[in-house]
Formats: sequence, C-alpha cells, structure tokens
Amino acid sequence: MVIGTCVADRSIAYTYHMWYSVISPPFPEIINLCHDTDAWIVLVKCSVHKFFTKIKPHFDFSNFPPSSPYCDTSSKFSLGRLKSECSSFEILRYFAVRCKQHSYMYLTENDQEVRKCAGIPFRNILKDLRMAHYENALLYNMPLETHCSYVRPEKDGVYTLTKTKTILQAIDFKQWITNSVIHSYPLGYWRTLFNPENL
Repeated sequence: MVIGTCVADRSIAYTYHMWYSVISPPFPEIINLCHDTDAWIVLVKCSVHKFFTKIKPHFDFSNFPPSSPYCDTSSKFSLGRLKSECSSFEILRYFAVRCKQHSYMYLTENDQEVRKCAGIPFRNILKDLRMAHYENALLYNMPLETHCSYVRPEKDGVYTLTKTKTILQAIDFKQWITNSVIHSYPLGYWRTLFNPENL
C-alpha cells in the first residue's frame, strides 16, 4: 500500500512538472481541455511542427506511423517520456463523463473509436458501450446499465456472480454535472442542495 501510494504521488508530481515546466512555458496558447492524473487532452493552437520539435526530448514518438516525419523508435520504452495515445492522428470527437470514463474518436482510415470505463470488465466495454452512450449520458442525462459477470472465490469453491450495474450516468456519489455539461460540483455542495435543476 505504501509503495503504491509513493508511485502514484511521484507520477502525479512528474505530470505536474511536465505540464507546468516543459509544455506550458514555451506554448502558452495550448489549452488543456481535460486531464487525469497521468494524461491530458490538449488543443494545440500553434504549429504542430514547432510543438513536436520543441518537446521531442521529452516525447516517445515510437507509435507514430513510419510515414510520419516525427516517427522515432530510438526512445521506445524509455522511462519518463510522454506518449500520444492516438499516435499522430487528430481527435475528432471526445466525451468525458467523469474521471476514467471517456470516449474519443480519432481520424484514421476507419475513424477509430476508443472507450474507457473504470470498474467495468473489458469485455463489457467492447460489447455494450459505444460513443453515443457517453454522449447521451453527458448531454441528455440518459444513464446506461449493463450485466457484468464476475468470478468470486469462496471457502467452498469458486462461483460466478452476475450484477446489473449503472456504468454511465451524469450524477454519482462524487459529483454533479451541471446543465452546461462543462462544470461539475461535488455531491453535497450547497448549490446542489438548493435548486439543482438550475445548475
């Protein structure tokens, strides 16, 4: 537990360092649209060539297509390097319901779609989730339920458990997403107790 906490704390500290000391100073026009403890979704308003050239010492370009002028496998598997989750392709659409629950589509030949949903078995993400579900949960407050199967060990053996879980919704025990679908408040915050329909 202590080791895990130290690793997480170091990771967060390093992420902050990379953003505030490496990326933001030379590129103040870059907008951090959304972030997690170890990732960002950014809008690059400057020249992409200028951006990639400047951050090359801190970036792993090994997953870029061989045809890309920025492809470089020399830094593959190097510790402490940033890496693009969608290679050199442009993100077309992005929906983030909350931390660890987001979906984005990036520009490839088939417009590849990526879906993440914490706490749900990967097979359910592939089978039951589509980008439209994230959009409906975020914009129209339409929750999504699915049946998840788990294997549970017991003293007398192993058994299978199937549960119906709400996997996407705009409100949970942690936060309340406002009508603007941009801002959110912690559940229990005074504004959510009085006239929540006007948030």
